[in-house]
Amino acid sequence: MSCSILFILLFFSSVHSFSAVRICSKAIGLTGRQRSICSSRPDAMIAIIEGEELAKEECRYQFRNHRWNCARFPPGVELFPKNYTDNKTHRNFSKSHRATREVAAVYGMRSSAVAFSIAKHCSQGHIPNCSCDRKRRADDWSWSGCSPNLRYSLGLTKIFVDSKERPGSNREKVMNIHNNAVGRKIMRKSMETKCKCHGTSGSCAKKTCWKSLPTFRQVGKKVYKHYKKARPVSTSNGRMRLRRSEIQRNKVLRKHLIYLSKSPSYCEADEREGFEGTRRRRCSLKGPASCRRLCCERGFTLQVFNQTEKCHCKFQWCCKLVCQTCYNTVKERLCN
Repeated sequence: MSCSILFILLFFSSVHSFSAVRICSKAIGLTGRQRSICSSRPDAMIAIIEGEELAKEECRYQFRNHRWNCARFPPGVELFPKNYTDNKTHRNFSKSHRATREVAAVYGMRSSAVAFSIAKHCSQGHIPNCSCDRKRRADDWSWSGCSPNLRYSLGLTKIFVDSKERPGSNREKVMNIHNNAVGRKIMRKSMETKCKCHGTSGSCAKKTCWKSLPTFRQVGKKVYKHYKKARPVSTSNGRMRLRRSEIQRNKVLRKHLIYLSKSPSYCEADEREGFEGTRRRRCSLKGPASCRRLCCERGFTLQVFNQTEKCHCKFQWCCKLVCQTCYNTVKERLCN
C-alpha cells in the first residue's frame, strides 16, 4: 500500500466529520456528490479507499501473466490518485484512455472490491447506521448471525463510484457505469449462504442461516472470467448496442463486461494510456508467462546468478535453531 493511501486511511480513522470536510474539499478528482459522502461518512470512506487498494492488488494478481499486468490503473480511473491533494498534478488525473477490454476489467474489479470492502466493514460494526442484515428468509429456517449488509454496501458503491462518471464523454460513461453494475452483480452473486442444523438426532428440523463474504480472490477470479468473455459494443444516443457480428449471438448484455476500443499490443510503454510495456519483464520458457508470449518477438536476456539461503535447519536443545547455508544457481529471463 502506498504511503499516501496509508496516510489517508490513518487520517480518516482518527478525524471527526468537521476535519473530514477540510481534507475532502482538497482531494483532487472527486465530484461534488463524492465530496459530500467523503465529508459526511468518514468511516465509510475508509472502506471505499481500502476497496480501491484491494482492487489494484487483485487486478495485479489476475493479470500477472499478461502483457498488460495492471501495474497501475489507467490515468483518470483512480478514485483516489496518489497525489490526491496536489493541484499541479490534476491534469494527470483527467487524461483520456482507450475504452478497452482491460479498462472494463478495472471498472468491474474496482466496483466489486469497493462493495466487498464496505460489506466487510459493515459486518464488523465499523460503519455507523450500517447494521447486520438479519432479514428472515423462510418459514423452516431463521436468519442468524451478522450477515454483511449488501443492500447498504451495493447502494453506497453505486452512488460513490458511479458519481465519478461526469457528463461530457457519453460513450465512455455508458460503458463505465455498465461495467460498474456488472462488478456489483458479481459481488452479490458471490455471497455464500451458510446454515447450521438444529434438532434431535441430526433431523435438522430447524436451521439458522447467514450470509458470508467469500474471499476477494474468489470474486477476482469471477471478474477475470467476465473479462475473458467481455463484449465489444457501440453506442447510440446513450443506449448500448452490440456490433453486428454479435447481434445474432447475444441479445442481453447485462451480465457481460463491455468495451468500445480494441486493445493495443501492450508491448511498448505508453505513459498516456498508463501501461509500462513488457521490456525487462520476467518471463519463463513455458507457461502463461512464457517469453514467447510476453516479449513480443524481441527475445530475452538470460541472467545467471548465485543465491544463498538457509537450509537443513535443525533444532538443538535448548533452544537454538542451527541452519546450513545453501547456494543455488538462479536463472532469470528478462524481455529485451
